[in-house]
Amino acid sequence: MPARWVWAWAAHRLPGVALVGVGGTLWQGRAQALVLAGGPTFRDVHWRLSRRLLLGRPAFALTAGSPALELAARREPAQEGRTCWREVSLRLALDGLVPALPALGGTPTGRLSLDLDDLLLAGGWPLALDGHARWQAAGVRTADGPLALGELDARLEAQAGVVRIAFADTGDGPLAARGTAMLSPLGWLIGAKLAARRQDPALARWLAGLGPADAHGVVHLARAGGLAQLPSEP
Repeated sequence: MPARWVWAWAAHRLPGVALVGVGGTLWQGRAQALVLAGGPTFRDVHWRLSRRLLLGRPAFALTAGSPALELAARREPAQEGRTCWREVSLRLALDGLVPALPALGGTPTGRLSLDLDDLLLAGGWPLALDGHARWQAAGVRTADGPLALGELDARLEAQAGVVRIAFADTGDGPLAARGTAMLSPLGWLIGAKLAARRQDPALARWLAGLGPADAHGVVHLARAGGLAQLPSEP
């Protein structure tokens, strides 16, 4: 079945999503662009859809050339009102994709890798998940120019709708970092220790913008929003 026929039928069922220049078939198709309302536009998009869809258990792989994107996952049966995904794999280039974040002091750059063994959603929010993430070639584009941070790893878990993240640097980058974060529909919070591993005026200015340093040059970051309570010292 031609993909353009399927999209003509499905477009109104996916508000906020638009495909431009659709070609190929339902099972192996392509589009000139994937546009998300209020979000990014991915160009040169290709997808493969498993015929498990006919059994109600779809699996898919999607790639885009600009910004670089690779996404794969398979869906499993779940209770009504919930969605269960397994073997979720995401590779995403952040450059030019994420807007400037005031809390970060600039625009994040680098590559994000996310691997989840299990992801259970209800109303679009994670009820449960288990996996890890890596921010490679991590950096921030600041008013002073690009700033390299190194590489960060994170462990992700969620229970009863509360997402917990424990993160740290890999041990040899410009930034020494260790912290925790929690997210829920009621709010969010983050606590972290950040410090420069070597003399770098640009990195020092960026850290000073996040908060005052202690006698050892460590910035103790604490942020929260909503009804969240700050965690204990990471």
